[in-house]
This record gives sequence, C-alpha cells and structure tokens, in this order.
Amino acid sequence: ETTADLLADATAFEDFNADKAAERSFAFVRLNQLAIEHLLNAR
Repeated sequence: ETTADLLADATAFEDFNADKAAERSFAFVRLNQLAIEHLLNAR
C-alpha cells in the first residue's frame, strides 16, 4: 500500500468521528493505573 492509496481511501481518516470514539468507556486505563500504583506501593 502506498501513500497515494492511503490518501485515496476516505474511510481511513475522513469518516472517523472523534466525538463518537470518545463516548466509549476506557475504564481499564484507570484500573491499570490503580494496579500499578498498588504494585509500587504508591498508595
């Protein structure tokens, strides 16, 4: 795949809805942070 192919494919970037993606919950990030803090005795 070339750069021209990527730029010609509008579905690769133009149809991406950042607001819709932001609605998803990523609670696992917070859970991972708490686990690391626990392992490092930071809390």
